[in-house]
Amino acid sequence: MTPQTIEPKAPGKPGRPRVHAKRDTATAARLLATQTRLGLTDASMARYLGVPVSTWRNWACGHREPGAVTARLLDVLDAVECLAPDMHKHLLP
Repeated sequence: MTPQTIEPKAPGKPGRPRVHAKRDTATAARLLATQTRLGLTDASMARYLGVPVSTWRNWACGHREPGAVTARLLDVLDAVECLAPDMHKHLLP
């Protein structure tokens, strides 16, 4: 069972309480390792991947998984970093 935190609904707003399930994923670990290796902030890592900062944070925390296109982009960026580091420097925000 995944640990969850339940936020009560805001006063005056109808609807169900929000449930935030944190998942420990290999993808989140890989994303955080890449961010650390490159020395990027959350904002610059989001720019590097071309997504909003809130999306990046949801991925990094394990709340959401990036789609297949983003996972493939990360594979390509890792390959460019290894094979052509000078070229990769120009891709960094």
